[in-house]
Amino acid sequence: MKKKFEGKTYEDAIKESMKHFGVGDRDLLEISIIEEETKGLFGFGGKNAVVEVGLKKPHIFYAKEYLIGFFDNMGIENYDIEVFDNNKELNINLKVPMELKRKLIGKFGKTLNSIEYLVRVYVNKKLSSEDNSKFIIYIDVENYRQEKLRKLEKLASQMAEKVIISGKSMEMNPMTARERKMIHMTFKNDPHISTFSKGQEPYRKIVLSAKKK
Repeated sequence: MKKKFEGKTYEDAIKESMKHFGVGDRDLLEISIIEEETKGLFGFGGKNAVVEVGLKKPHIFYAKEYLIGFFDNMGIENYDIEVFDNNKELNINLKVPMELKRKLIGKFGKTLNSIEYLVRVYVNKKLSSEDNSKFIIYIDVENYRQEKLRKLEKLASQMAEKVIISGKSMEMNPMTARERKMIHMTFKNDPHISTFSKGQEPYRKIVLSAKKK
């Protein structure tokens, strides 16, 4: 949502907008000039500059805002937030010291799932107040999820081979919706294997079955 800001000069108006949005880099802002400043005659009759300003990538800004606050509250200073945005979903990889990686991931990724959920709720709540569409947000720590996805894909392929040989269906362990989607996509066009999900969250799992000839 864009807002108007006024200042004696264009730069003053921009500074006011940066202060309002809490950004230190004007490249994060989308700026339109409404009125340019005029000095007037003999110091009288001048007009202030008026600009209309909004955030270029509000979903990225709010995600970073939440995570920075999260790390500040934990007293963590040594970290980096990597952002990969394709305008449909936002992927964030948190770069942290090795001793913090396990703490942020938690057992079976439960802590990471909670962080991801809280960021998603925070960002979409902010966006809804500005009449913007919701974003799918994924949070990772030191590429933990990417490594896990690769391992799951390899495991699924090994299980699929057994299913083809035996003709008997096999169930994988419970996994997240994103992980299940990846497995479904892996076998989407497979001529020998079909997949479906069963069970309720958070115990929903994938079943691999041999296609009938």
